[in-house]
Amino acid sequence: MLQIGLDGQEHARARLRPGCPAGGLLHLPLDPAVCRPADPHAEMLVVEADGVRTTWTYRPDRELAGPRPERTVEPAAVGGGLLVTVTAGTLLRDLCVFADRLAAPLGLDPHELVVDDALVTLLPGERRTFRVTRRDGLPITGQGGAALPGADLLDVAVRSAGELTG
Repeated sequence: MLQIGLDGQEHARARLRPGCPAGGLLHLPLDPAVCRPADPHAEMLVVEADGVRTTWTYRPDRELAGPRPERTVEPAAVGGGLLVTVTAGTLLRDLCVFADRLAAPLGLDPHELVVDDALVTLLPGERRTFRVTRRDGLPITGQGGAALPGADLLDVAVRSAGELTG
């Protein structure tokens, strides 16, 4: 468990090793260093267990005071789909690739595309590759191949919570 600032700086860390039977319920006391923020408007908790990450902010999104999200986005056409790799320059909360915004430049209707994951939180320096495919399983690019989405389009299609509330 980490307490981090919205700037990505680690403030506190605690390691828990609970044992709980399947279907059981367990209440664990948390270390005050982790669960009591110095600034609840600029800090959050990050918990990872068995490869799954969840986050929790001390205040609603509209009250958070974090830096403007920064990222790089790299598209690649692979195996009939579109890979969109996002690298976080800052904390990116609830990151999404909106496939419907990529459809028209690819010559498709918005409902024809789907993304394999959404609402992902990346810490600074982390990266995630999202796979955009057609719902019908056909390749996104035709015989002549469609051009990869440009930076302007990707900037509109890739969003995180900090961009929507800032």
